[in-house]
Amino acid sequence: MKRNINIALFSIFILLIGIIIGRFTSPVKEVEKIVEVTSPSSDMTKKYLSKFIDIQEKVNNLPHNEEKYQTTLGMRELASEEYEMWDTLLNDIYSELKNILSNEDMEKLTNLQIQWIAYRDEIAEEAGKEAEGGSLQPLLITTSKSQTTKERCLELINDYME
Repeated sequence: MKRNINIALFSIFILLIGIIIGRFTSPVKEVEKIVEVTSPSSDMTKKYLSKFIDIQEKVNNLPHNEEKYQTTLGMRELASEEYEMWDTLLNDIYSELKNILSNEDMEKLTNLQIQWIAYRDEIAEEAGKEAEGGSLQPLLITTSKSQTTKERCLELINDYME
């Protein structure tokens, strides 16, 4: 079962890469088909994979091409909005895991999550160094946090929701 989930998540990852580079005409529909057809996962896993897909669709539909978002400030605004969507999902997943994991497993996950937050922030600071002191630095930091948080959402779904 875990192998099938890994296959489905790997497929979702590949499709999401395709979304980013525009290789699919309807990428969200393709991801939904993978979740429906190849994922024999629990209802909870499907629920959160569906939420993940919904957020990715919202991110894809953010108004990046609108003139007011072509400035650094506009790009930072959209990056913050995207990060908040992924962070909200991460917190939802984490809250759900509190309800289903044993106290011992939840304590282990909490410790791992604290380490992950430090890792996320370290990676983001490194990304920001490319434009240190410039107006793009906050954009690079937020974009990095968003991507890392998005990846963590999939990790938690895959590793803890069976």
